[in-house]
Parts: sequence; structure tokens; C-alpha cells
Amino acid sequence: MLYINVESGEADQLRFMKAVIYFFCFDGSAFICKQVFTVMRPLWYNLHVSKYLHVVGERMMTKGTNLFPDGKGEERETRQRILDAARRLMAQKGYVGATTRLIASAAGVNEVTIFRHFGSKEGILDAMVAEMEAAFPVLQQSLAQSYTDPREMLIRFGRTFFQVLCEQRENLMICLVEVPNRPELVGHFSRLPFAAASGLLAKLEEMHREGWLPPGDFAVAAHMYISSYFYAFMVRYRLNNQLYEVGDERLYETAADLLLNGLTAGRK
Repeated sequence: MLYINVESGEADQLRFMKAVIYFFCFDGSAFICKQVFTVMRPLWYNLHVSKYLHVVGERMMTKGTNLFPDGKGEERETRQRILDAARRLMAQKGYVGATTRLIASAAGVNEVTIFRHFGSKEGILDAMVAEMEAAFPVLQQSLAQSYTDPREMLIRFGRTFFQVLCEQRENLMICLVEVPNRPELVGHFSRLPFAAASGLLAKLEEMHREGWLPPGDFAVAAHMYISSYFYAFMVRYRLNNQLYEVGDERLYETAADLLLNGLTAGRK
């Protein structure tokens, strides 16, 4: 039990304040932090540290407490190590099976460190979803370039999209496996391919207006094109190439040719 003498000097109160902050921060309980901060705020704000307490206190009261959201040096490295360990374990054991104790052991940290960075195991999953969404600008940059050859555009974009899928394979697989238990993940899982299809549709329509493509059903063409990559991705990482193995360059070129030949055939 901790006690404070409100009649004592400011230095003693400040030491107590820091002790409470660090005790509960590293304990990782956002709920307790909220209660402590709410009760003690009137007293602490009488000290000459109100600005500091406001920042810390608001972070403590925020869901998914993380006093070091990005961090520097070791903090950033520790956060990434936890994420990597959680990805591996969740891909192998599922969300429920990958306990914070197992994640902490695999990352070489204690459970308190996990809570300090992510607030909860759900916070780790949220961070994985954020990683997938961070890939969107990469797809947009690929389509933002100026092309005069539709085939070149399709091959480059297909290569970029497939590489993004492969880089995010563990995050995608975790979402896929957990969808029955967490229906909200359906939206996160599908957002990447839908964003790719939407961006490609806009690019096909743009190249048609510029005279580089014949008229056609670009919406269907874009979704079929993206689906071919998603199927190849699932065969490789979900079925371990048990159906057949398609080389990457062959996939990029053939998918582009199929889309372009389909648009040409539609004119006949």
C-alpha cells in the first residue's frame, strides 16, 4: 500500500506521483491507470507538473495504452520484435492459442512489456491490421506513373501487388483464420485486394480515355485480374503449392495478356 502526506513538501509529492505513474504504466493496466489518474488529478495538478501529467494521464486513459507509440532505438526494436513473434505464433496457433505469455517468451520480453507497448493482445492485432493498410500507398504509387503501354502497366502493378501480398502473408493468414471468431476482420482482410482492384479500375479507365485501351467492362476485368493474383497467393502460402507451381514472371505476364486479350475479344 502506498501513502501520501498531502502536507509534505512538493518534492515528496512529486516522487510519489512518479512512483504511481511508473508502477501502473509498467503494470500495463489501462483501467487501473484511468482510475488512479482520475482520483489523483486534482492533487497532482496543484504541482508545477500539470502539463506533463496531462500528456501522460491522457495516454494512460486511452484504450490500447502505449506510452511510446513509435519509440526510438530500443523501444522501436522491442515493439517490432513483439509484433514479429506474435505474427509467427498467431499464424501457427491462432489468436487464442498465441497467449501473451508465449508471445513474450518468443520475443524475449516479459508480458508487462507487451501491455506497455500495445495495451492488450487485441492491440497487437490492431497493429497488424495497420501494417496491411500501410501498404496501400505502395499500390497507389505503382499506378500513379504515366504509361503508354497497358501491358507494361499491368505487369508492373501485378508484380507490386503480389509482392505486397507475400510481404503481408502472415497478417493476411491470421485474419483469414480468425474471421469465424472475429467477423470484423472480414473487412480488414478484403480491404487490400479491393483497394488494388479499385485502383486498377481507375487506371484502366484512364488509359481508355487516353486511347491506349479499347472499350470494355473494366470493372470485371480489374476484379478478375486481382483474383488471379490472390488465387496464386493462396495456392502458394495456404496450400503450399500442392496444386501447381507458377513462376512469378510467368504469372505477371500471363495475367496481363489474359486481361488484354479479354478486352480485345469483347470487341469482336
